[in-house]
Amino acid sequence: MADIIVYKKTARTGGGAGAADGIDGATIVDGSFAFVFMNDRMYGPYLIDTAGGGSENDPLILVPDANPGSIDFTLPALIGKQEAIFDEKTIATGVLTVVGPGNYKILNEGAASSDDIDSIAGLNEGEKAVLKPSNAAQTVVVKNDQSSIFLQGIDFTMQSIYDAIQVQGLGGGVVRECWRSSCGD
Repeated sequence: MADIIVYKKTARTGGGAGAADGIDGATIVDGSFAFVFMNDRMYGPYLIDTAGGGSENDPLILVPDANPGSIDFTLPALIGKQEAIFDEKTIATGVLTVVGPGNYKILNEGAASSDDIDSIAGLNEGEKAVLKPSNAAQTVVVKNDQSSIFLQGIDFTMQSIYDAIQVQGLGGGVVRECWRSSCGD
């Protein structure tokens, strides 16, 4: 049995020597793992599975550019996206599109002072996302429309960067509220 290898990279994708997907699949040892350090954040450990066969879904699943075979680098479900990371996403015509489970700071379309989220795309069944406003100058309203977003009774208005809501994907573009927290600003 070959020894496992620990890879330290500075990018998730891009195919270069510093990128996780730049690791040649022909040299990978099953059971190895990779850490990616970029933008003052650490992603990983990515578990390397030579029989994974997953499709690339950055940052959750990475695939080598050279000799990929059925190799994938996957963040384990129990880790998901690290809790401290809040990626910024912008509302577009009432739709908030996220990139799978994780934490998201929300920007209003056109930097409007207030904007509504009428639907949330990008969560598969069972996946959860925490949403909060990106800045105190923008109010974000998650609408309770009972066709794509099921909230606990009423719309949720987030006026503080400390307000937050967690939603869970139910499949087919439908999400439900898990919890909400309002600081009352």
